[in-house]
Amino acid sequence: MVWLALEEWAKLPSSGKIFAELVRPEGYDLDEWFQLHGGASKLAPQARAWFLQWGMDLRLASKDRYARNESSYRPDGVPITWQADPTLCLNFVRDMWTLLEPSSTSSFEQIDRHIFRLSIERYFRGLTGKPNATGDPAFVALVGKTVSRLGLPHSAEKRIKDFLCRKVSAADPLVFRYSSHLPGTPETDALAVVSRAVLLLRLATGSAHRLLQRTSINAKDLAFWWQSLGENRGIWPPGTPPAEPYDLWADVKESLDAVAQIEEKSRPPLDSFSSIATGLAPQLTVLASHERVGIWGLCPS
Repeated sequence: MVWLALEEWAKLPSSGKIFAELVRPEGYDLDEWFQLHGGASKLAPQARAWFLQWGMDLRLASKDRYARNESSYRPDGVPITWQADPTLCLNFVRDMWTLLEPSSTSSFEQIDRHIFRLSIERYFRGLTGKPNATGDPAFVALVGKTVSRLGLPHSAEKRIKDFLCRKVSAADPLVFRYSSHLPGTPETDALAVVSRAVLLLRLATGSAHRLLQRTSINAKDLAFWWQSLGENRGIWPPGTPPAEPYDLWADVKESLDAVAQIEEKSRPPLDSFSSIATGLAPQLTVLASHERVGIWGLCPS
């Protein structure tokens, strides 16, 4: 039923409008970025495609009985039911958390920047029929017009243009790459499901955040909820909540830095689930606490 509702709602112009308002790279929503090209109306087909791609697991739930039978009655490992690459999983977790880093202007700045880049590339392909936008002079010109109209400082304008033209951070994050993978590959199926969940939750959390913001409810008003949640989930000691929800990122950053340092020095290397579990136990506790993303993503400042 949820899939049918999502599929129907994604067809409505209002879904594209909400998508364009929720995604806010650099503090400007996609509707503002795309004003020169028609605004949210030009993004509606893309928004529909995003929603249906990120929600595909809901559609596949119709095969739930088969999945439960596989899980319940097939002996584990005969054939290879649970197969995953430890190094890939560790890299995925780090990449995912880096993508979830908040900024002063947005709780989901990194995700939104990449959605912006993919959106303008898709717009260009639809406009010109060219399969690849990277390095194309016409695409560079399109990016220049899109960014320059907002009158940003020169340094910010250059930084955004370089990102959109893939001169920096050229590769798409793993979450975006795996979000389009169809089920059927044991090594990456779990990563694909998590990727789609992350992207759907970004939009759902952002939508709830916007509703709270419009009713002037802020983090202080919600303290009775998020402070209790964080304490009960062991994110901070009793009676010591962070001053601001987005301060919770500091623990994640510290853990990511520690993982990099440990990985560099670790002998034997972190190339098995056993070595990862024993070598990164404190860091994994932090990197498993996704409640903190819900806290900083939901609570308006």
